[in-house]
Amino acid sequence: MWEIVAIITVTYGLFSFLKRHMAMRRQLKEYVENDFSKQEGWHATKKVQALVSGIEKGHDLERLSETLHHSEASIRAKLVSMKLYDRYLERQVDVGAVKFEAWQKLRRKIGKVVPIRDAYRVESKEAPTGPDWKMVQSLATNWFDPRLELCESFHASPISKLADPRIQHKVVKHVAAFLNTAGGQVLIGFGKKGKLKGLFEDDFRTLHHYQNRLDNALQQTLGVTASPFIRTHMVRWGSEDVCIIVCEKSESEIVCVHRRYNEMMGYSKSQKLIYRRVNAMSVHDALLVKA
Repeated sequence: MWEIVAIITVTYGLFSFLKRHMAMRRQLKEYVENDFSKQEGWHATKKVQALVSGIEKGHDLERLSETLHHSEASIRAKLVSMKLYDRYLERQVDVGAVKFEAWQKLRRKIGKVVPIRDAYRVESKEAPTGPDWKMVQSLATNWFDPRLELCESFHASPISKLADPRIQHKVVKHVAAFLNTAGGQVLIGFGKKGKLKGLFEDDFRTLHHYQNRLDNALQQTLGVTASPFIRTHMVRWGSEDVCIIVCEKSESEIVCVHRRYNEMMGYSKSQKLIYRRVNAMSVHDALLVKA
């Protein structure tokens, strides 16, 4: 009799242990499935579901990156592969409109006057059509053309990812040289031999923000005289954004004064340089123009 009771007790204890063990395993599995920091790649179904859910809630790339423990570039690439990137942009516009309306109400409530820049006003006239990705692709394919220069970035160093006046000056000098010679084009977001890099890691925030900073930098370094002969365009190519600077032959000689670059290179801040195209290269005159 006691033997039967002992067997039943042991069996019940073993069953209880297995039940608790299986419950712990289920909890651990559920924890891992919901802890995206423990998951590599996009194989987990719940991670993809969380990505789609985040898009519909209007979360931006930064928040999605923090939630899913992926880089913003990885999330952007995943959205493109799932053909959801356009949906993501649409939701950002919707959320932005709601936030802007709430901002206006709050501004009126507290009576604070905040001037809205022209950049945020909707123009009634249709903007002129600029270069498209097919044109950019054609240019990148002909990377050896002497009237074309390719640059990986403009604001930040491709290596350190930090702002570097030397990187910025590389673009500026090519633009100046084309203006002073026979015109040409500068493509930003491309590596050697026309390899597409994109601008995502070049301190890229929005298309307008990037273009505005570029236009301001060119005007500050080359002067207002150069502005009528320069046109900058932002182009979307697949999941990447690139920039093209179209330069016409200037009617007068363009002088470059890049203060931050001059200071870094040991020149006086107001040092003037005149660039020209010689043998498919942008070089300054042998004699520097005195400041």
